[in-house]
Amino acid sequence: MDISQAPPHERFEFIWRWPEDASRVAPVPGGTTLTVLAEPGARVRCGDGDWLAVKFSEHHGTGAAYVNVPAVGAMTELPLMMRADGKECAAVILALPAQASLPAARSSHGVCANRVGTCVQARAAWGGIESKYDALLAANLNAAGPDDRRVVFTRARQWLRRGAEFREVTGDAVTEFTAVSHRELEWSFAMMGAQWAVRLTLGDANAVRLRWHSWQAADDEWEFVVRPDLENRSFHGVTQAFRGPEMAFRDAVQSRTTGLSFDLGKGWRLELESGAHFEREAQWTYMVPLPFEEARGLEPATDLFSPGAFRWKAGEMELRAEVSNVARDSSQESADCGPEGQAALELFLAERDGGLTVIAGFPWFLDWGRDSLIFARGLAAAGQVNEALSIVRRFAEFVSGGSIPNLIRGTDASNRETSDAPLWLVIALRDIAAVRPSALAENAGSQTLAQVACDIVRAHLEGTRHGVRFDAASGLLWSPAHYTWMDTDRPAGTPREGYPVEIQALWAAALEFGHSLNAAAGWAELAERVRQSVARLFWREAEGFLADCLHAPAGVPAAEATADDHLRPNQLLAITLGLLRDAGQCRRILSACQCLLIPGALRSLAPRRVNYPLPVEWNGGALHDPHAPYHGRYTGPEETSRKPAYHNGTAWTWLYPTFCEALALVFPGQRDEARAMMSASAWLMRDGCAGQLAEIADGDAPHALRGCGAQAWSVSEWLRVQAG
Repeated sequence: MDISQAPPHERFEFIWRWPEDASRVAPVPGGTTLTVLAEPGARVRCGDGDWLAVKFSEHHGTGAAYVNVPAVGAMTELPLMMRADGKECAAVILALPAQASLPAARSSHGVCANRVGTCVQARAAWGGIESKYDALLAANLNAAGPDDRRVVFTRARQWLRRGAEFREVTGDAVTEFTAVSHRELEWSFAMMGAQWAVRLTLGDANAVRLRWHSWQAADDEWEFVVRPDLENRSFHGVTQAFRGPEMAFRDAVQSRTTGLSFDLGKGWRLELESGAHFEREAQWTYMVPLPFEEARGLEPATDLFSPGAFRWKAGEMELRAEVSNVARDSSQESADCGPEGQAALELFLAERDGGLTVIAGFPWFLDWGRDSLIFARGLAAAGQVNEALSIVRRFAEFVSGGSIPNLIRGTDASNRETSDAPLWLVIALRDIAAVRPSALAENAGSQTLAQVACDIVRAHLEGTRHGVRFDAASGLLWSPAHYTWMDTDRPAGTPREGYPVEIQALWAAALEFGHSLNAAAGWAELAERVRQSVARLFWREAEGFLADCLHAPAGVPAAEATADDHLRPNQLLAITLGLLRDAGQCRRILSACQCLLIPGALRSLAPRRVNYPLPVEWNGGALHDPHAPYHGRYTGPEETSRKPAYHNGTAWTWLYPTFCEALALVFPGQRDEARAMMSASAWLMRDGCAGQLAEIADGDAPHALRGCGAQAWSVSEWLRVQAG
């Protein structure tokens, strides 16, 4: 049965379970009915509504109450009160408006990037430092393509002087912070009776410009003093003055009347130039707190060096910072198209060897295979087909033995430990070809892209050079441990060695697309065998969802593998990529996956006990109960706390649109509700990166943002599904 032809009278039931769902904020479209499940005899109240009795429901086999969620014009948090077993508990549901848009309000910081791989990450609170990745200029010194950046210009502190009054301009003076585009940020200030603005513009190369403008005051007796704080380090490290920079940084500065040069070593120099007078007066600020890193169990502070100060009579002024000896062709520059379209995607595009690649996330990721190719789907949906095609062509040139790079670091593309990235390449090409069929005939090296796609399919049938194996009896693909997007290793957080469910969905879709390119190969019949095997081996009838993985070592056929009972969001790709055809199964999967929903993200694992153990060990000891592997907080030391949580409860924003897409496919009469669900991303991003979507959030309320502040596949998937 084609799930898109499901009976229009079938309705998705939004369910909230007590006490399991008390740990999450549940997004629910306004104007719908929420089914609250609890023990009979309990009472429930939503907002200011009446208390409702929870009565036994034959349909659910437990107690149920039906709460009317009011229609809303804007996101509205509603308390959900429960009285059960003599106790009262308060949870939160999020009533959603019908219209969906990318979040923008109350941003905590902004990110800028160019196609050279240079990055800016700046706080809305002027001069604030929260992370070692905060920098007004983090330069890429590798001319071959994106590489680990170098933090050289960390911040610019400013003071305002009028007569004897001399005050530092801090975040309290900021009246507005705006991401003007993927290349520009702007702060507006009001202080001491004056108003002005500072606009940061990232150039085409390793260069940034700060412009003071829009000055308004009663008279002209004000003076600005601006101190640049500098570093010279990898963006993964911190500066410790006592280890050498204390004197070396002072000796590396050459000053002049309107600026300075800062020797970075190996022929690189940072040039600071302005129209203001520069006074050399070196000073250090020691132990600047890095709360973001401290929460992650990393370095809690860095030291900052200021070579002196720029002074000028308040008004218009421009300060330019550039790392010399880098020249790039920026002829492929795209025009800004507003924060809700191409400009949100443009932030992540970078040049590599004459083509385009994708920075997976800011501030610390580089280009990853799966992320880039998933991102290419969003580009195609947003109408940026040229850019999407350039990315696919770039990775297609790397295809060897059915594999592509998992990660590219500088010129190193040797890491090919991925079972999903080559299949995502085929899917991305399929999406591009749907809007531009001629793309299939374009060359990638010595082959056309159509030939590359077919070669990837053939290589998987033979066994890829990096260990992915084909099980002929079932038609399924076996994957080594840590080769999927849930790739946490050392400690092994989610090894998933065997037959992961989303790999089978990608495989079947690749086979069907391959059949359209080469009908004589018989791949359509093989895709049907995959479909039947998944329905037979993955389906868990009692729970109503698919096993996440059939666990087995290499060489064990799928029929002899062990299916787990881990409720994860990966199975939603079996719906959206067309693997599942049974509408009843799809409806039950969506219902089961509700417990993974938070506003704008999906938990990577349900908070429930499991029968199939998931041990996570470090230095010979267990880090948690293998039958209770859910972690609701992504914080603390990496090996013992964050890695075990990363894919075991942490909520991921890139998968959230997949739930909404599946909801619209399985319940075509509820497309409006699916669209309303998309609007929940705005709630999660209230205090995030301006104009962007973060990588992850805590699985438990209040769902604090974690990880990268701007993640490529998060925003691209949101735009792709919204465009559909």
